[in-house]
Amino acid sequence: CGPNEYFERCTHKCPPEKTCETRKIGIVCPAVETPCIGKCICNEGYYRKTPGGECISEEECVLHQQPMS
Repeated sequence: CGPNEYFERCTHKCPPEKTCETRKIGIVCPAVETPCIGKCICNEGYYRKTPGGECISEEECVLHQQPMS
């Protein structure tokens, strides 16, 4: 795993890991769980910069999302 993330032995597809774009969106998952898989998860307070990308802090997300001037 990369910086600001850890390996979780059993995760499910839902809810999906939060990205900078989706960090404030609530997601309702179906009652039926998918089989679990092991993968790297962002630490608390960190979000994927892009799906499958590096884990960055919320402050970095805000900077990343600001339009370039």
